[in-house]
Amino acid sequence: MKLREVVAAGLVGMAAFGNAQADYPSAIWNAAAVGNQTSSNRPTTYPIEYVIIHITEGSYAGAISWFKNETSDVSAHFVIRSSDGQVTQMVRLKDIAWQAGNSFYNQRGIGIEHEAISTISGTNPNPLTWFTDALYNSSSTLTRWITTTYAIPRTRTYIKGHNEVRATSCPSTYWDWNRYMNLLSEGASYLSNTVPTFMTPGSEVDVSVVFNNTSDFTWTTATGNDQVSLRTSPSGRVSPFYISPSWQSSSIVGTPTGNVAPGSNAVFNFRIKAPVAGQYTESFQLYRSSTGTIGPVVSFAISSGYQDKVIDNTSNDFYTSGAWTAGTSSTDKYGTDYQFVAASARSNAFAEWYLNAPVAGTYEVYAWWPQGTNRSNAARYEIRGRRDKLTKIVNQQAGGGTWNLLCRTSLSAGGGYVRVFGRSNGTGAVVMADAVRLVGPIR
Repeated sequence: MKLREVVAAGLVGMAAFGNAQADYPSAIWNAAAVGNQTSSNRPTTYPIEYVIIHITEGSYAGAISWFKNETSDVSAHFVIRSSDGQVTQMVRLKDIAWQAGNSFYNQRGIGIEHEAISTISGTNPNPLTWFTDALYNSSSTLTRWITTTYAIPRTRTYIKGHNEVRATSCPSTYWDWNRYMNLLSEGASYLSNTVPTFMTPGSEVDVSVVFNNTSDFTWTTATGNDQVSLRTSPSGRVSPFYISPSWQSSSIVGTPTGNVAPGSNAVFNFRIKAPVAGQYTESFQLYRSSTGTIGPVVSFAISSGYQDKVIDNTSNDFYTSGAWTAGTSSTDKYGTDYQFVAASARSNAFAEWYLNAPVAGTYEVYAWWPQGTNRSNAARYEIRGRRDKLTKIVNQQAGGGTWNLLCRTSLSAGGGYVRVFGRSNGTGAVVMADAVRLVGPIR
């Protein structure tokens, strides 16, 4: 169906947005004009037997606007955006959209409009750019849901182009029917994983990733056309988390724990080994031997570093300036001793812990001090992060003998320090410098 563009294409009835009335769970609901559809009670009044494929010959927003225009006398159940596959539902599936130009297929079909322009022009030199992976993937997922819901066979007899039910060029020669039908038969949905977000370098952990087989064939573990394996994405990329012999190769995790019938869950169990310190995004996708990749790309953010590090006052990363004194008598100290200095409003003394963050990221920074009635109730800590210098005033007359959170801050690899100052305007005779703890990266 060729749609006329509307001048106010961007004004698509924002007040109507929502999904409360959408039949398809992933769709935005934005109703077409009442005069552009027929109220019905399908599949009681008419069986739902067909999916009709269209392209808009205009923009996504323009199509939505046109279907909302009472003078257009046209509508479709769904409109899909080219750039990201966003789905808008405009007519309830029980009702009849005026989409096919053929009363039989209107009554028994569900129409899907795809944002695309097939006419070559100066502003549209390559129409194929409209037919994105996102458009095909979103549409095939929607059509799989429709055909499952209404028990429609996934064949070209029941999934038709507009040109097959009326004399028109829609959905154009650019529509790839082979690709689309392959996508319909090769569905997979991601369910869950046990992949950690943090590991220490060289450590190993057993993980699992679970998919649901929404395809029309059984995924097998044996070599052959229907063998499905989990691989790195892009396919063939060497994984930094690869470990032998858990994986089949450095880019192939392996097959599921057993054959997986349509509708069943596939569990991929394997082991990963953390690489050198750093931040990584590891991506996987399913692969069918006969046709290639299927289903979504699933990505995991994993930090490799040292999650919990304590810098005590005996560490080489601890430094003092001024008249600090070692003490051992407090029973709630960390380690064997601590440092203290007389507090005053004009003191220039400070103690510093160098954090030396293992990798760039966001960390939690804690401090430990022995409490006492002669401690400063306004000890000033300064934490230097990647971009910020934060200040935290603490009462060292309380909170002793435990880790006290100073802040969460972003640190560069190898960066960061904490200082506590002898200068204090609060009551108390001394400021304590004992230990600091670095935890992370936490994200």
